[in-house]
Amino acid sequence: MDTDRFAWSELDRTVQRRLQELPGLPESPQFKKKGRRSPKAEPRSAGLDALITDLHSAARPGAHQPPELRRNVEDRLRFLPDTDLVEILRRPLSIEAQHLVLVMLPEPARPHDEGVKLCNALLSARLLLTSIAVPTRNETVRSLHIERAVTVACWLFHWLVQPLALDCDEALKKFLNDVASSQAAVDRHLVSELFIDSPLPRTPHLSDHVWQTLARGLSQREAAWVDEGRRHDPRLR
Repeated sequence: MDTDRFAWSELDRTVQRRLQELPGLPESPQFKKKGRRSPKAEPRSAGLDALITDLHSAARPGAHQPPELRRNVEDRLRFLPDTDLVEILRRPLSIEAQHLVLVMLPEPARPHDEGVKLCNALLSARLLLTSIAVPTRNETVRSLHIERAVTVACWLFHWLVQPLALDCDEALKKFLNDVASSQAAVDRHLVSELFIDSPLPRTPHLSDHVWQTLARGLSQREAAWVDEGRRHDPRLR
């Protein structure tokens, strides 16, 4: 898409500045004891394509768009249900477009059961690790994308997943086994950031069986490396 090419052509000059410029989320999600969030429209997926088109235009770096367009997009995003926000976040988005959607997640406070649904949906979406459109020919940009994607995933994990880990047990185990056993660079980077290189106060507090799932995934990844080495080096057979 032309809009994607334009957005990524600006990335070299903007990504370093925006890489850590994430929404100011609270340390943990805020829950109501009962009742629903502020009134939100019912899911209206049929209109999401038009909204996403406007989102790309409003978020295009350096574009001379009328300020009314950005305000209009923000207002439409603000009143979407979580299901639609997650659906948009699963689409290929530029960093700027993703940022506009992410800031809608923490407010207003949602009931606990809606928080659990959002947590399960984001785990199913792999904490957005693959949701930003990435050009494949520019390795520098690709590396910066991976860093940004992991930063967002860690932020979502500490903000939403960890406080709700017991309520999202099955989805969390599936997600951790998936990323721990994966050999993809973005997944390996996330595991390192969350569980290996993280300062001790930030190391997630998880149940024993969730840690066991993580260890099992890492063991599967190591076994895959060994098998790959044996195929390429007869001395290891």
